[in-house]
Amino acid sequence: MKLTEAQYKAVYNEGNVLVEAGAGSGKTTLFVDRYLRLLKQNKDMSPSNILALTFTNKAASECLHRIYQKLISEAQTSPHLKSLLPQLHSAPITTFHGFCKKLLQDYSFQLNISPLATVLSDDESSFLAKKAIFNFIQKALK
Repeated sequence: MKLTEAQYKAVYNEGNVLVEAGAGSGKTTLFVDRYLRLLKQNKDMSPSNILALTFTNKAASECLHRIYQKLISEAQTSPHLKSLLPQLHSAPITTFHGFCKKLLQDYSFQLNISPLATVLSDDESSFLAKKAIFNFIQKALK
């Protein structure tokens, strides 16, 4: 796939990148290309050094799958990339929520929260928001 000017800038940007675009616009391809470029250009970097976040579990899974496929393909000609294949299983390719959940679990004792804490479901979140609004209105009316 030929990259557009904006996609090229995102792949070859030296800093952090946030990409938001519509379905079918090439976000996953860009994600994979950038990820592999980082591994190719930085021989000391491993997949565990790259935090790759998506908005959905499906997107994270698809990105990991495509990265793995490309790594296998390119590993035939690159011993460096071949050595990274076993490390890919522990790469932090996840959702924003998944990453935050891991941080809360990893630092639960410092934060004085339970390491078993979980992220609220949409239904739980909606229920609590409605309850808070109801309580606020009740207090305001008094």
